[in-house]
Amino acid sequence: MESTLPASSLVEPLDFSGTGRGLGCIRDVAEGEELVAIPLDSCWWEGNARESEGVRELIEAGVTLSALDATALQLLLERAKGRASARWLHVEELPVAYDSTLFWSEGELLELTGSAWLDLARRFTEEARADWDKLQQALASVESAAGFLERHAVGWEEYLWAYATLKSRQAEANVDGAKARLMAPGFDLFNHSDALTPGSTHSFDNERRVLVVRATHPHAKGEQAFISYGMAGNGSLLLGGGFVLPSNRFESVEIALTSDIDERRLTLFMMSSPDVPPHTELAQFEFTQMPTDEQVAGGGEDGTSHPVWAWLGLGGLGWAWVG
Repeated sequence: MESTLPASSLVEPLDFSGTGRGLGCIRDVAEGEELVAIPLDSCWWEGNARESEGVRELIEAGVTLSALDATALQLLLERAKGRASARWLHVEELPVAYDSTLFWSEGELLELTGSAWLDLARRFTEEARADWDKLQQALASVESAAGFLERHAVGWEEYLWAYATLKSRQAEANVDGAKARLMAPGFDLFNHSDALTPGSTHSFDNERRVLVVRATHPHAKGEQAFISYGMAGNGSLLLGGGFVLPSNRFESVEIALTSDIDERRLTLFMMSSPDVPPHTELAQFEFTQMPTDEQVAGGGEDGTSHPVWAWLGLGGLGWAWVG
């Protein structure tokens, strides 16, 4: 299959044990070198979706579309064109099915019983269904658009495929000072590594109008290059991408505890609390409730206050105030 990556790319699609399809370096790469630069014009995003054939006509007719729905409809319309689509190479690369919880049966969802992710998975599916209902209502409210979905054979299953595609493959970027979500051909083949610092692997170059990935360390020829999907624990990766990591440094649990406080104890707790970590690291400590000066001064049985503190993390352990 022909690659969608620009000719200047230093990576190519390869199969790797453990991760499956990914991007490997075509030669030895030094730290800081540009692995790939994807032009904005070739990305799927709200900016070009609203100007695309079919979607533009809906907007001109007065249909209100969210950024996700505009891009999802563009994706589905291009997929329906088959090889006649100018974007067919990328469409052909996309998975035909996903393992995310959006597609799980109730029995499969019950495997998450005992964790907060069961409710979150159900809510994720409910949100997708609500977005689908809202799209149908928006189209039905405009006479000329009322039969749009039927004419293009777009039903719930097709919408859910596009929904999952975008949710799992878009990257956040700052385009012209505004937040945008881009699905970039080729870029979406990069696998995730929690060993990388979130925010360090890729960014949008507004001057060149390209999404750029740089090597955060040297790579040997044939070595897989990864990016960071952010500070995502396994639950987030499962819901959004349908996979988990065997060992994930951002995997954590939160345990809330209470402690009687007086003035001396509060001073001790404040002095022994860990420093706030950088925004790219998982916080191990957080105050959720602070006692008032009157409560602290009261002390004893009658004046006791209860600040909450938590222990976050399965790997990096630390006490966290929450009070």
